[in-house]
Amino acid sequence: MTKRFSIFFRQLVMLLLCQFSMMTVFAQQYTGSWYGTLATPFQKMVLVYHVTADAAGNLSATMDSPDQKAFCIKMDTAYVANDSLHIIFKRARITYAAVLVNDTALHGSFYQGAALQLNMTHDKLDAAPAVRRPQTPRPPFSYNVVDTTYFNADKSIQFGATLTYPKENKRYPVMLMITGSGQQDRDESLFDHKPFAIIADYLAKQGYAVLRVDDRGAGKTTGQFKDATSADFAKDVQAGIAFLKTLPVVDPNKIGLMGHSEGGCIAAMIAAESKDVAFVISLAGVGVSGKELVVQQGIDMRRATGKTTAGDLKIIEKSLDMVVNTVIAEPDPVKGLAKITADSKAFEKNIPDTTLARLYENTDAAGRDKNLQATVNRFYDPWFRFLITRNFPDYWKKVTVPVLAINGEKDIQVAAESNLAAIRTATKSNGNKKVTTVNLPGLNHLFQHCKTCTLQEYVSLEESLAPELLEQLRVWLAANVK
Repeated sequence: MTKRFSIFFRQLVMLLLCQFSMMTVFAQQYTGSWYGTLATPFQKMVLVYHVTADAAGNLSATMDSPDQKAFCIKMDTAYVANDSLHIIFKRARITYAAVLVNDTALHGSFYQGAALQLNMTHDKLDAAPAVRRPQTPRPPFSYNVVDTTYFNADKSIQFGATLTYPKENKRYPVMLMITGSGQQDRDESLFDHKPFAIIADYLAKQGYAVLRVDDRGAGKTTGQFKDATSADFAKDVQAGIAFLKTLPVVDPNKIGLMGHSEGGCIAAMIAAESKDVAFVISLAGVGVSGKELVVQQGIDMRRATGKTTAGDLKIIEKSLDMVVNTVIAEPDPVKGLAKITADSKAFEKNIPDTTLARLYENTDAAGRDKNLQATVNRFYDPWFRFLITRNFPDYWKKVTVPVLAINGEKDIQVAAESNLAAIRTATKSNGNKKVTTVNLPGLNHLFQHCKTCTLQEYVSLEESLAPELLEQLRVWLAANVK
């Protein structure tokens, strides 16, 4: 090696080391734990990002949501581009993008269907107050509890589940529990509430078997949750029915489906076709069309904020109706977005600026465009588009087995009156006389006694499940199944 080349080589190595060192130092600016409060129209929740860097300066991150009792959720990607930190969680379709303002502050936006401001600091926020959940069952149990696994027909998915049943040696009527929308574990855990575990505990003591199952990609269940629709989840439930038919403790002539929210729709979809289903229990299930559900939900949730006038609600209804109609009619998301954007701009021209400012919380035109695009993208998600293109009364019309449909009067996610009426009308239209519908006063979507009855109240309520719901289950099952 010549002296000149040796000097050049050493300079090159030093330059690369210098660049490497700069990259590492640059990455270190973003490392550490970042705390912030995300304010949605319905609730405020603390979020924490833990950002680390390897020796090469490559970033990785995990997220905590203490209010939801969720910790160390691994993010898919963390990187810096154009002087902004980007953290992406694909499964929940979450992106956080923020600019480093100083050594201790990030200012940015949290995207999940819509863009929300989320500023974060290294300063630890006060932890969410501890809330007891006294109804959650705890051992020792007076019945059998069996953790089990089984597969679907082609062995492509393993399901993790818990089977509970009384200790007497006999065959029992059984309920297969079906969770609501979003990826859920077998207990349908939400904010540390475990409603399915409570129902299973109660019914096992009443002489019934219960199978509750982890959703795809949750707990011990494999399979892809992303891009799966209610039709896919229905196939998963059918695998559970096939498994139950093999068990010596199950009466194969008394296999029922109990679904919450979306799970109620899925129960109807299966019972409309399967001869293996002996009865259906719908908890806050949908009876109207998917379009009607989405529009009514949007109105009710905005009304619950207490910041929206009657005139505003009419505008929201027309806007949602316009968007949903286009998503239903146009399967191509690019063409759909173009039409919805054009229609929305034309629609907004007839709305006073003061009303727009109130409806969009003073978001400027560019921000409204970004929020609209995020909303449309969400509506074109395979799961969501399947939902809004379904006419659920068509399924309920084909259900001939006994049906119990219970909704909470204060539910702002699945309106009780309209959905119960739709289920009652559809099922009775085919001559089914064993249909019971119950509207429980004062209960929300999770069947809790509520005060404000908004989504943010779920976490603060100590009650996980109203006793009157359990009593309704006991009485109806005794009369129609046991």
